[in-house]
Amino acid sequence: MNAGTVVVQTPLPGSPAFAGGLRAGDRLVTINGTLLPDGKQLETAMQLLRGPVGTALTVGVKRAGSKTCAKSS
Repeated sequence: MNAGTVVVQTPLPGSPAFAGGLRAGDRLVTINGTLLPDGKQLETAMQLLRGPVGTALTVGVKRAGSKTCAKSS
């Protein structure tokens, strides 16, 4: 968490986050179309990110310097 938002610290090489193109500093905005609510972003993100190994999901991120939300699958 950073300033109330969930922020990617370091996606590990070989991890699904790394393979999906997430970068250090990306702020998670949505997971599978669900907006992360103020005040419960970390709790909600953890619930939505957990699931069976190999399950696909789409993550909306706000990247530093970008004015739009990008999506990573």
